[in-house]
Amino acid sequence: QQTHTVPFDACAIDIWDGHSDMLPSFLLEASFHSKLRSVLAPGARLVQNALAHNGQAVEVLSAARPTHQVARWQRGDMVRCLAWQRGAAPQGPLRHAMYSRDNVASKQLESLASVFREAYGGVAIHTPCAWAPSRVLEVDMP
Repeated sequence: QQTHTVPFDACAIDIWDGHSDMLPSFLLEASFHSKLRSVLAPGARLVQNALAHNGQAVEVLSAARPTHQVARWQRGDMVRCLAWQRGAAPQGPLRHAMYSRDNVASKQLESLASVFREAYGGVAIHTPCAWAPSRVLEVDMP
């Protein structure tokens, strides 16, 4: 018996490997994305949550920055970001911080972006919240 499947207009992927901040390995495989693309309608939107880092950030000291922090940022080893500071009144909840560019989460994000480009022809990566390590990969089906 033949079944007619109506393609999906959108798909959101927000899945992690167990109790970790790592993506399941199947999300980085071309075969998964080939199958997913086959059930998405033309013009459908695909979004996926991923991390740029594991949340381990170091504060950028405003007055006296340690020389090693400045040197690592200038070499490109560190990425500037904002970090949420609890109980920060009256200064405000956000602090300037940095995280290491070379980390497992960022490498997964790069791999996932590469898989998206291969499978879907492109990808836009957004930072939905200035102080969170989360990134959203977005693509519209041709």
